[in-house]
Amino acid sequence: MQIGWSHAAPDDPATDCPPEFSAGLALEDAEWGESRGIRSVWALPTRIQRLWTRGEPSPWQIAQKASALSARGWIVQPLNEPNLNHLGLPADVEGWPGGAREHARWLTDVLDGGSDRCVWMTPFSPHPACDPNGWLDAALDELFNSPRAHGGSGHLPGGILAHAYGAPSQVESAVRHLASAASGYGLPWIVSELGPRSDQTLEDWLPQVAECLDVCAGYGARAALVFAPRWPSPDPGHPVREFVGTSIENAMRWWARDRA
Repeated sequence: MQIGWSHAAPDDPATDCPPEFSAGLALEDAEWGESRGIRSVWALPTRIQRLWTRGEPSPWQIAQKASALSARGWIVQPLNEPNLNHLGLPADVEGWPGGAREHARWLTDVLDGGSDRCVWMTPFSPHPACDPNGWLDAALDELFNSPRAHGGSGHLPGGILAHAYGAPSQVESAVRHLASAASGYGLPWIVSELGPRSDQTLEDWLPQVAECLDVCAGYGARAALVFAPRWPSPDPGHPVREFVGTSIENAMRWWARDRA
């Protein structure tokens, strides 16, 4: 299983990925006008770019961006955690207006726009109140089994992106059903955000890093990317945590060496 950073920032030589990292996720042109991590992951074998836009953007515009990124070897993540709308405001920071099937139909429009296979399924929030398994099942059913799918368009996602947070048991709860569903549809999957819960400190999570990676690898993830954001502050929803160059990074590197 490949490992690396998700959302590592800022883009400077200090954040270049260590040699044990072979996958990464970058954030493209967020709403505050900044991109994160592109320089540090652009040369990696597996690189994902998250196109972050709130609400329901034009699928054709997303498809155009995705096609351009695909030509440069990127996997594309359109949108983020649409199922947060189960929590309502202010927790719902993504603003998706519909349900899982509406999201799948929107994603099909993106795929039909010419970005076939480089676009992977949008990750859902693993929060139990957001029904991530129900959203995944409904979205997959719409993508693969709806009348539109049987109409012969043939445009399907290249894989599934997922988020998992917390202790190893919580990570397992987040990926167990996902792994089974992905296998059933013949899709690879990547944990594109892995990390501690918001109520865990880095010191709490440090002894659990290797076991969390083991869980993802044991269930068949292609890659697991540790969420290493540095959001603009003040942002009480996303307190600044430094991951790059810390004991968390060392634990990831030791894990990769031990299992090489």
